[in-house]
Amino acid sequence: MKLHGFISVTTNCNQEAVVNISQISSIVAKYRSGEAVITLNNGESYELYCSVSEVKKLIKEEQNQ
Repeated sequence: MKLHGFISVTTNCNQEAVVNISQISSIVAKYRSGEAVITLNNGESYELYCSVSEVKKLIKEEQNQ
């Protein structure tokens, strides 16, 4: 199954980012804070102001639309 769509997240710099789901190569949690870090296929990484489970929930909601 190919993931598709976009999610809107807030980075730890308090900026809104719209991410193409199909470009996400990994989602990991920072050890101390538990906040999510996503890495895109082009190598860019973004530290988010939310948890991995919240990112997974956003992706799942987008896939169900």
